[in-house]
Amino acid sequence: MDLSQLVKQELLGAYSRAGGKMPWTPDNAMVLSVEHIEPTNFGDVVINASYSYKTNIANADERVDDLTFLDEFARLNFSTTIEFNNGTSLRGFCTNCLDVDDDIGFTLIYPGDQGGGARIKYYEGLRAGIEVVHQILIFIFKKKAPDGAFFLTSF
Repeated sequence: MDLSQLVKQELLGAYSRAGGKMPWTPDNAMVLSVEHIEPTNFGDVVINASYSYKTNIANADERVDDLTFLDEFARLNFSTTIEFNNGTSLRGFCTNCLDVDDDIGFTLIYPGDQGGGARIKYYEGLRAGIEVVHQILIFIFKKKAPDGAFFLTSF
């Protein structure tokens, strides 16, 4: 085997991925998102709903039916945020709101010299919560000139 073949083999890894799909690259993908902003006296109310649908997704280089390949993948997400005028926001959210069990994650342990091997599947279930964020503005006084003049900066 010559040097160029050794270098090529080293760069490609243990097996050739030529002609294969990259992980998480679907055949078809669609995202529909709707957002409504309602101004109020105390701040803005932002309502957001999104739906994502993808078909024929492999979540790994290797294709193992019923483990690393999904026929379809769908998510419905929803959030409502109140952005108060004082820099505080309060957000209620839900991801995978329909709690679809689509096994997007997996662990594949290959058999070793002693045998064994395992397949573990899991999915991201419904996740809901409340988030509070408060923005803080910091002012720093810096000396501008030798005459003692100061200026105000913020970040």
